[in-house]
Amino acid sequence: MIPFLFLIVLSGDIAYYAFIFGSLLLHEIGHLIAAKLAGFKVRACTLMPYGGELLIVNRTRHTPTEQLMLAMGGPIATAILLFCSLLLPIPGQSALVTVQCIILVTNLLPILPLDGGQAIVALLSVNKEFQETYEKVLTYSVILSAAGMLFFITKLPDMLPFFLIFLFITVQNYRQWRYRKYRLAFDRLINKQLTR
Repeated sequence: MIPFLFLIVLSGDIAYYAFIFGSLLLHEIGHLIAAKLAGFKVRACTLMPYGGELLIVNRTRHTPTEQLMLAMGGPIATAILLFCSLLLPIPGQSALVTVQCIILVTNLLPILPLDGGQAIVALLSVNKEFQETYEKVLTYSVILSAAGMLFFITKLPDMLPFFLIFLFITVQNYRQWRYRKYRLAFDRLINKQLTR
């Protein structure tokens, strides 16, 4: 977040980014509420440049329906905030509406670790093993996020924030993809120990 915050200060448009930060907080609160309702044990919540991430204990032990509920908690909170910002006349209303639309559309992209990617993993793992599905969607996410990054690099400097977000997601997905076999082995070991 530090380079992202540095760019905010340099741009001089701190009020606009306050809308973004506040909206991201409410988005993550939506995920936290959904996690609580679905019975997930949340260890931590970390804000990233593209949103936030929840550190959940034994995530793979939950049903695909519970995982889908968790994934959609944030977009539902953002959609509610978008609806309220359309109805209530407040200062900076157009900026708030724009921020909500960008957060909603970005988070629903079918790329991990975004909510759309998490929802696809939950939907596709209904009749399959979660880790197997996760690995396939992760591979797809590396390719799609890299394509997004390459697209936005051609639109610089106008699309610098989107380029940085896709760069960050691509690097994160590639790191996850490199260690996917270890994660699969670790999750199988944990599940084996928990079912004894």
